[in-house]
Amino acid sequence: MGVSGIVAGSAIDAITKLVDCGRRPDLVIADYRLKKDHTGADAILANRHVWGSDVTGFLLTGDTGPDRLREATASGFYELHKPIQPGRLQEMVAASVRASRGSEAAE
Repeated sequence: MGVSGIVAGSAIDAITKLVDCGRRPDLVIADYRLKKDHTGADAILANRHVWGSDVTGFLLTGDTGPDRLREATASGFYELHKPIQPGRLQEMVAASVRASRGSEAAE
């Protein structure tokens, strides 16, 4: 399974890079806390607004505060807690991309 990624500092940066290279994301992986009081959930939702609600997303978080953990959980996106286990991340990416490509084939 071939995958490639785009690294971006914000949702707008990610969307711009994707548009510029003519790609649509299969998956958005975002840190929960981003600059300017934005969250990874905001970034995932922004990408879904542009590319469609079927864009999968999950959050990475190192937060341990109960309020932040509740916020991340309330977003409804799957969370991976830091430190991230590389094997677990690889499994999630592979499963997400397979599911995304499977739904495209069904259309």
